[in-house]
Amino acid sequence: MRCKIGIVSIGMLSQELTQAVNGLSLDADFIFSETLMTEGMRLPHALEDADVLISSGYNSKLLKEVTDKPIVNIEPSLYDILSAYSEAITYEKAHPVIVFPIKEYTDLTERIRNLLAVPIVIDVYHDVMELPRLLQKHWDKGCRCIIGSGLVCNEAQLIGMHTVFLYPRESLQSYIQMAYDSAAALRAKSQENKLLDLALNNARNAILFTDEHGTILICNQNAQQLFLDKIHDHLTRHSISELLDATLVRQLYQDHIPVRNVILNLTNGQYILSGFPVYLRKNVTNVMLTLDNVEWIQKKELHIRQAMNEKGFTAKHHFSDMVSRNEEFNVLVQSAKRFARHEDNVLIFGSTGTGKEVLAQSIHNHSSRAQNPFVAVNCSSITESLLESELFGYDEGAFTGAKKGGKLGYFEMAHTGTIFLDEISELSLPMQSKLLRAIQERQIIRVGGNRVIHFDARIIAASNRDLWKMACEHKFREDLYYRLAVLELNLPALKDRREDIYPLFLKFMLRLNPELNIRFQAHERQVDALLCRYSWPGNIRELENFCHMIAVTVSAADSTEAVLDALCQETNRRIARTGSAQTAAPAPRAVPPDRLPTERERICRALAQAEGNCTRAAVLLGISRTTLWRKMKAMGIPADGGTPTA
Repeated sequence: MRCKIGIVSIGMLSQELTQAVNGLSLDADFIFSETLMTEGMRLPHALEDADVLISSGYNSKLLKEVTDKPIVNIEPSLYDILSAYSEAITYEKAHPVIVFPIKEYTDLTERIRNLLAVPIVIDVYHDVMELPRLLQKHWDKGCRCIIGSGLVCNEAQLIGMHTVFLYPRESLQSYIQMAYDSAAALRAKSQENKLLDLALNNARNAILFTDEHGTILICNQNAQQLFLDKIHDHLTRHSISELLDATLVRQLYQDHIPVRNVILNLTNGQYILSGFPVYLRKNVTNVMLTLDNVEWIQKKELHIRQAMNEKGFTAKHHFSDMVSRNEEFNVLVQSAKRFARHEDNVLIFGSTGTGKEVLAQSIHNHSSRAQNPFVAVNCSSITESLLESELFGYDEGAFTGAKKGGKLGYFEMAHTGTIFLDEISELSLPMQSKLLRAIQERQIIRVGGNRVIHFDARIIAASNRDLWKMACEHKFREDLYYRLAVLELNLPALKDRREDIYPLFLKFMLRLNPELNIRFQAHERQVDALLCRYSWPGNIRELENFCHMIAVTVSAADSTEAVLDALCQETNRRIARTGSAQTAAPAPRAVPPDRLPTERERICRALAQAEGNCTRAAVLLGISRTTLWRKMKAMGIPADGGTPTA
C-alpha cells in the first residue's frame, strides 16, 4: 500500500513544494492543503488519512496542538540561509533583511553572524496580520530585498520588493524525502533502508538515524566515512554514545532537547552537529543527526564576502546630519564640502568623540565617489602583527592559518571609492613607511605575494593627536604627514561649541525618550545652563552616552523636579570625576571682593528667579536639590527666598 503524505502550506511555499515533489520519483500519494492554520482550528479533513505531515513555521506549531501525526517541520538550515543571503546581496545595495515567522529561527542566524562575521539583518513577526506593516517598515528604511518563507515573499512582492525564497529546491526535496522515509517506516520498515540509502548517499552532509535509545539504524556513506577512525565496521547497530560526547547524548536521548550547531573537532576537520528528536503520538521514536563540514561553510562565507566587496561598503552620514549653530563649525562644513569636490587627500584633526568619521563619510557622500565603496579602518584597533595583512591583504599560503584563496586587503576593497584611516597616529614607524609607499605609488603588494596590485582610492585620515608635533619629535614620518595633509580640517571640541550642546542633547533625547525630550524643551534655559557647566572632554560621544544614562535612570512618569534633579546630579558627578567644569566667559570688569555676592545672596536670588521652585533654583546654582535644601536649612532661608526664618 502506498504511503500518504500531507503537505500544509500556502502561497509560494505550496508552489515550490509542488515542484519539489514533481522532481522526485516517490512511491507515495501527496495530499496538498492550502491552509493557514489559526488558533483552535482543526486538522483539515483531507489530511486525516495522511501518515506524515509536512509544514513550516506557525502552521507546524499549530498542527502539533491538534494532531498526533508525525510532523516534518521545514526550517532554515545553515546552507539555506547562506545560499539565500548570497543571492540577495546581488540585488540589495544595503544589507537585505531576513524575516522569520517564529523567534526560534533567529538563534541560528545569530550564530552565523557571530561565527562568520556576516552582517545579517533579521526580523520576526508574531502574527500574520502584522506582516504587511513589518515589511513596509523595512521598505521605508530603504530595504528593497526580503528573504523569507512563501507567505513573506508573497506579501513583499505586493509592495514591489525583490524577494528571495528562503528554502532552495534541494532543501525542500530533502524534507519531502525525510517525510516519505518516515511514512514508509510506519507502513513497512522492511522497505525503508533501500529507499532511504539512495537519498541519504546523495546528500551533501553526513546523516544518521537512531532509535529512541541511541542505536544507529541508518546512516549514509558520508557518516560512515566520517567515523571510520572510531568504528571500523558499519555504524548500524552501534550506539551513538560511541561517537558523541555524553552531554550531547543525554540532551538528545534523556532530555529530548534538540541540539543545534554544536562544533565538533573530528579527525577529518571541524563539523557542525545538529540533532532532532522525531515524535510519534507525543513519544520520541527516532532521532535524526546531521553533520556539516565547517570548511564548506567557510567557502560559502568567502563567496559572500567577495560578493559584498563587489557591491562595496557604504557611508551612511551626510552633511545634512552636521547641523550647528556655531559659526566656526559651519565654516568648517563649507570647507569640507569644497574639499569633497576634489580628489586630494584629507587629514582631519579632532579630539575623541568630535565626529571625525561622520565628517569623513559626509565628504565621501558629497564626492564623485559616493556610489563606490567607503572603507573605514581604525588603525589602533588592529594589532601590529595583523595590520599589514588587513590593509594590503595576503595570498594563499602566506602564513600558517592563511585562508585558502587568500584575502583582499582594505585598499583593494576601497578601489574606486574612499578609504578612511582613523587614529593614524597609532601606526608604528615601519608600518608608516609601508603606508607611505602605497599612497605614493597607488599600488600594494599582498603579504606573501609577488604581484603589484594597483588601486584607485581617495584617502581620508584622522587623528586626535598633533601629527606635526609628532613629526617634529620623530614619532611620525614627516613625508607621510605631507602626503596626508594636502587638505586639512580641524574639528572643534564640544566645549568650543557651547551653543550646540543643548540642541544635540535634545536630538539624542528625542531618539531615546520623546516624552522626556518634551519635558526638557519646556525648561530650555535651566537645562542649557546646566549642560554648559561641564566641559565634555568626551565631546559628542560623551554627550550621547550622558543622554543614554538619563534615559535609563529617569522615567517620564517622574516629576519635573525629579527629572531636573537627576540631570543636575549626573552633571555634577561627571564634573567631580573629571574636574572639568566649563568656565564661563569672564566679566567685562573686575568686581571688588567686598561687592561679590555671598552664598546666601546667590541662593536667595536663584530662588526668586525660580519663583520658589527649589529644583529649578538648584539647577541655576549648579547643585543638587538635596544640597540646596541642606544649605537653606542651615541658613534659615525660606523656600521663597524671602526673609530668613529665626
